Amino acid sequence: MSERMIQTDVLVIGGGMAGCFAAIKAREKGVSVTLVDKGYTGKSGQTPFAGTFAVFNPEWGHHLNEWMAQVNTVGEYVNHREWTEIGFLDSYDRYHDLQSWGVAFEAEPPPGAGPPGSAGPPRPRLGPCQAQHLGWRKHAEILR
Repeated sequence: MSERMIQTDVLVIGGGMAGCFAAIKAREKGVSVTLVDKGYTGKSGQTPFAGTFAVFNPEWGHHLNEWMAQVNTVGEYVNHREWTEIGFLDSYDRYHDLQSWGVAFEAEPPPGAGPPGSAGPPRPRLGPCQAQHLGWRKHAEILR
């Protein structure tokens, strides 16, 4: 196997939701970014199983204690509750990040949509063509 050196300012390992956000946010700061993933970016790990992007917004009638109770109960209290809360409180800003990057959602969240697992969280639709339009390449292309 031949080796190829790639110079980069930031190396992100993992193309799940967190890895993609880290790579995009770093790139927005003007640095060169390389993201490596074992599969297709945004389609491996837990990302394809999520199916929704839970957006917490009190202005839509959401109540943090209800959302936290739902996740804590379903997760059998194994989740890190402080990180869960941070994720919910930051989710509305991330939702707007995704929209500003051109990610289409199947529907706007209806007012009063309940905690995750209930009807209503918006569903992002980012296919390989849209990912390429945003400048993402499959790791196989980068390794060539």
